[in-house]
Amino acid sequence: MKKSIIKSHVLLIVGLLLSSSVWATDVDLRQVMRQMRAEFSQAASAQTVQEMQVPVTKLTELVSKAQQGQYPPRRHDVYQEGFAKLLTVLDQLSDELDSGQLEQAKLTLREVDQLRMEYHRRR
Repeated sequence: MKKSIIKSHVLLIVGLLLSSSVWATDVDLRQVMRQMRAEFSQAASAQTVQEMQVPVTKLTELVSKAQQGQYPPRRHDVYQEGFAKLLTVLDQLSDELDSGQLEQAKLTLREVDQLRMEYHRRR
């Protein structure tokens, strides 16, 4: 009888730990998304190439971090596709900034926003 009770408690604890780790991943993604929004806003309000480079670099790091997350199997491909597209556009944006093309970079930043809207709808 005692073994049965102990076994059920262990299973309950393992279940709680697993469910809390899924919740923690969800909370982390929300936090990363908030940070991404803040970096995007800073990049959008930048008046110089140098002002835009820092938030774009941070945004790229955050997307890479989000890409490493664990997502539900039915949504995994959508998330990964969106992150890959974002990284491609952010690489292009970084190249434009490295070349001193602020106006072109601002146009490319709009593509980032369009991808955000598209993948938020698909999510």
